[in-house]
Parts: sequence; C-alpha cells; structure tokens
Amino acid sequence: MDIHSLTEALKSPQIYPESPSEIRIAETHISYLFFTGKYVYKVKKPVDFGFLDFTTLEKRKFFCQQEVKLNSRLSPDVYLGVEEIREENGRISLGGHGKTIEYAVKMKELPSEGMLIRLVSEGKATPELMDRIALKIATFHREAETSPEIAGFGNVSVIKKNIQENFIQTVPYIGKTVLREQYDFISERAVAFLEHYNLIFAKRKNGGMIKDCHGDLHLGAVCVEKDNIHVFDCIEFNDRFRYGDTAADIAFLTMDLEYNNRFDLSSAFTEAYIRYSGDSDISVVLRFYKSYRAYIRGKVMSFLLDEGEVSEEQKRKALKSAKGYFGLAYSYFMQPTLIIMAGLVGTGKSAVAASLYDATGAPVVRSDEARKRLAGIQPDEHRYEDYEKGIYSEEFTDRTYSELLKEASEILAGGRSVILDASYKSRASRERAAALAREKGARFFIVECVCDQKVVRARLTKRMDEVDVSDGRWEIYDRQKKEFEDITENEGRLIRIDSARPVKDSVELILKVLGR
Repeated sequence: MDIHSLTEALKSPQIYPESPSEIRIAETHISYLFFTGKYVYKVKKPVDFGFLDFTTLEKRKFFCQQEVKLNSRLSPDVYLGVEEIREENGRISLGGHGKTIEYAVKMKELPSEGMLIRLVSEGKATPELMDRIALKIATFHREAETSPEIAGFGNVSVIKKNIQENFIQTVPYIGKTVLREQYDFISERAVAFLEHYNLIFAKRKNGGMIKDCHGDLHLGAVCVEKDNIHVFDCIEFNDRFRYGDTAADIAFLTMDLEYNNRFDLSSAFTEAYIRYSGDSDISVVLRFYKSYRAYIRGKVMSFLLDEGEVSEEQKRKALKSAKGYFGLAYSYFMQPTLIIMAGLVGTGKSAVAASLYDATGAPVVRSDEARKRLAGIQPDEHRYEDYEKGIYSEEFTDRTYSELLKEASEILAGGRSVILDASYKSRASRERAAALAREKGARFFIVECVCDQKVVRARLTKRMDEVDVSDGRWEIYDRQKKEFEDITENEGRLIRIDSARPVKDSVELILKVLGR
C-alpha cells in the first residue's frame, strides 16, 4: 500500500486498539503523526534525502526501533514501543492480523500546554524551570556513551567538513534567504574560529566531551508535565548528526531561546548547565555552535521553499524564519556594536533598521516606541502635537534618548549588538551614543538615511492613513531639516545611504562595512 493510501486509512478511529473518538494528524518532511488523545503513532515516510534513507520497509522498521531505543535514554515513559501495521483482506489494523505492511513508533501523547516552545511564547517559562532542564541534560550528558569512534567526530577536520557542507547546501539561497555579505561573513568567521581555538576543540575531544548526544535539542523537543520533564525526538536516522560535542546540544537550546528573544532564559540555562556539568570550557565554544545551529535552522527553513506540497502561507513563514535564523547566525560572530540610525523623519530609518535586524540579529530600540512608553500611551496612538511640544518637547526628547541609551547599555553588557532608531539630529545626542559605545568596549557606527524630498513627502502622506507608531508628518520634516546638524564628527564610522534605493541594497552596503 502506498503511503498516501495508508495515511488515509490511518485516519479511521476504528483501526486503533484504544478506539479514540477522533484522530488528529500532523506532518513533518519525514513523518506522519497520528494523535488519538492518549497515544501518538509516528509513521516514517519512504523518502531518501541522502543523509536519511527510509525507502524500504526493513529500514523503516530499524529506524523505528532506533527511535524508541535512543529516546528511552531521556524519556523512557514516553516511548512505548514499535507497532506493526497489518493488512488482511483489505482491512488495516494496528497489532491485528495479516501481513505487516508498515511500522509505527508508539508514544504517549504529551500535553500541548506543557511544550517548552509554548511556555516560552506565553511567558510562563522561568529561570527555575531552565535550571531543572539543565540538570536533566547535564545528567544525560554525563552518562551518554562515548568511544574512540564517537570521539573522532570532535576532530577539527570533521567539524570543519560539517560546517562547510552547510555552506555548500545554501549556495542556491544566496540572495533569497541569506544575503551574500552574511554568507561570506559567517563562512569566513566560522573557519577562522575553528583555527583560532584549535587547542580548545582538541582539549574537548581528548577530555571526553564528544558523545552520543540528542542532536536536535530545540524548544519543541522539551515538555513539562507536572513534576516530569520530557526531552524527546532525538535524531535516530543518522549517527553523525547525533555524535558530537555536548556543547552542540546546549547551543541548540540556547540559540532557540535567543531566537525567541529570551536571552535571560538562555543565560539561566547556560549558567545552570555549567554548574551541574562542571564544563567551564563550554563558554569558549558555545557561540561557534550557536551560530552553527542557527545556520542549520536557516538552511532547513530554506529547503521548505522548494517543496511542492508546502502551501504559500507556510513558505512565507519559512522565508521569514530563515532570514531570522541566518541573522542570528551572523550575530554570534559579530563583535558587539552600537549602531545609531540618523536622519530626518520619513527617510526610511525604521525600514532599514528592521531589515538590518533580520540580517544581524541586533535588536532595534525605536525612539517612537520608547517615547510613547514613557508617556504611558499605546504605541499605535497618534499624538500630532506642535513641533517640540508635549511629548515632543526638548525635555521629553532628552528623556527618550536617555531611555534609548539605558536599553542599549543593558544589551551591550550582555555581549550583543544593538540598533538605536531615532533622528539623532544633534551632534550632542550622537556623541552621547558614541561615549556609551566606548564605555562598553563596543564598535560604533552611524547609519545616516538620506532621501529625495518627493519620496519623503509621498511616504509621510501614506503613513497618515496607516497604523504606525511614528507620528512623523511633512511639517515635522521641514522643521527638522532646518535644525539637523551635519554629521562630520564620525566620518570614519559614518555609513550614508540613499534610502530611496531598495532596502536590501542598503543592508548589503552596511554589512560590507560592518564586516571589515
């Protein structure tokens, strides 16, 4: 029976021993999952992706058995065994009579409300929870298998081969999901990091840190159920994706937390893991592996764009995710940098800043949002006040710029880069930002957006009819233009762009300067 006919048959509740009232179905690029309300049955697709081969019934049986065996290390009460799917006289059953036509991994169905990805998105994950997860993973790593064969995957030459495979596979997506400047920067810095920290990688290999790990430890692979923490869905289909540095496992979870802007939880998890494992050297190699993991996620999301069965909506989300992951991969090799956007209202600063965030992973702190937060009003509530009056008075603007610097200081202190999006029309305000960068030991750049007046006027007219945090309008532009102090104090750190050009071109230019 072909896989599509089988999946149609498995939608029938009568097939299952527990006689569920309904069947819910989920699909990945390698499996179909059937949820009964009590159990989950996973059927592997008969696919061959090179790194994975499920094309024969015997191979699918073997990898179903491997999945149960390997995942029982962390979740023995979740993985219940391998079920035979049989056919007799055209009737399909699980564990019934007839010829075995397929195999399914049987698992306990876990509560969706306990999934870590959901807890993080709903703000319910805490540092205390990350501490408990760190203890579980540290204990698992301590007991995980190693051998001379497994340790060989910690050789710098092998690691280098793995990362270069990623770069080769993403060449077709340059200009689509990853910018050329991102691609060149990440690939060059990754190889340079391996060479520079060669002795540390060798120390980790010789010290027993290369083990049979989980291999796919992201937020979707952890579930909290009352007092139990389930870590599931490890890689079973290819040993080399699972054999590796324990730091690579930790990097995946911390990267995923940071992708979701939970740097506080990432720090709590890392600190707890180091405390429980005693692995202090992990802090040296973690950003390398975080970049590696983020790049893989960007690659996988890029692959979805070429799959015929993926909907246009899914492809749109995949495109956005891929760009975000590649930007995060870039950020881990980027020296902490403070970038201020400068220019008159309507010159496209925010659009460039948003795309620069996608490209570098550096968060954007907008003066429009900070100003309204300080005033206690909603971001999308317009305040069309007279020039330099109300919340746009000189005093309130000083408070707003101080708030920007406060947030930037906290981000830079965490070793990350940050983008401040404001007009920065005065030399004094720009110098305050430069002073903060010097204080934090960060690089400093000014991105000045300039634009033809006709384009600006059209943008500001259009903005009046849109839901936007900015209150910019033409009369503000005219007043700002008279007061804007030319930027001459940071010529070596000034990047001036014509924001009438495509945003992508502007970001490529900025990345070229940042990557020098």
